Amino acid sequence: FINLEAIFQADQLSLLIQKHSFAHEFDKSWRNTVKLIQHASQFAVSGRIYGWLVEEGSVSASVVIEPDNDHGSVRHYQRAVGLLESEGMQKQEEALELLNHAIQAHEGHAQALHARAELWCELGEKDRALEDYTCSIRWAPILPEGYLGRSRMYIEAGQYEDAIMDLTSAVKFGIPHQSYYWEARQMKAECFMRLGDFRNAEPEWRLLSRRNFSPKDHQAGIPLQIATRYGRTLLENGKADEAIRMIESMVLENDHSQSTVPLADLLLIRGLAMKKAGKKGFLSVLREAARAGSEQAADLLLTTA
Repeated sequence: FINLEAIFQADQLSLLIQKHSFAHEFDKSWRNTVKLIQHASQFAVSGRIYGWLVEEGSVSASVVIEPDNDHGSVRHYQRAVGLLESEGMQKQEEALELLNHAIQAHEGHAQALHARAELWCELGEKDRALEDYTCSIRWAPILPEGYLGRSRMYIEAGQYEDAIMDLTSAVKFGIPHQSYYWEARQMKAECFMRLGDFRNAEPEWRLLSRRNFSPKDHQAGIPLQIATRYGRTLLENGKADEAIRMIESMVLENDHSQSTVPLADLLLIRGLAMKKAGKKGFLSVLREAARAGSEQAADLLLTTA
């Protein structure tokens, strides 16, 4: 399935496998391809390859391949990752020292640079984090994680245009089977909203609203958050009727009893959309939103009264 001459980068002494899909009928093909790449990875000092086996639209197997050998840079990086999964400042300090050693041994270790950038963020070292994210992207320009991490820093700094550029790259190099992909799309839509660009935000929210959400997503209230922002975007774009239909389908067709996010904001948008569309019953919806905790709905009721 893979043309070795096409993926070998002689000037960098590396294998670069771009996002690609292969159609086949046998699990054996999947297993042999994975084993071959895993074997090749053991001669490397850094890198990461993702793979998914999809059958009838569902993922039946997945793999993340990284070097696992006795090279000092590899050992330092893996030990640091193990420490970062623990808690405590002492573990962070040990992990930072190990990541420093990994990068000193191999300056192009994109994964170590990304891990150190994440750690710098936790330690409040924003400038160092930004530098490491940028270096990680330079060494691994087709992995989405670096773009996603740097975009968070741009958003925090109010640099929404720069964040959108990075998030566009994260989407380009990711696929829908990755959480990075959906997180990047949602962040991108929110950046457009902060810029007042609801026209470009709308297709992002539309795609997000059609996502197949897991029970964990429902519990975290992600569908409600997306529907609320999508509804507001539709309202801003003069599509009140469409906003009503979308929100009502979210409320009526899904069970939100386990959600940690209240319905108040979604009900507020629904009431505003009904009012804008000239539909009866918007006051009762605003009352429901106020009872659910929406202060804006309560203020609107006082003004209307």
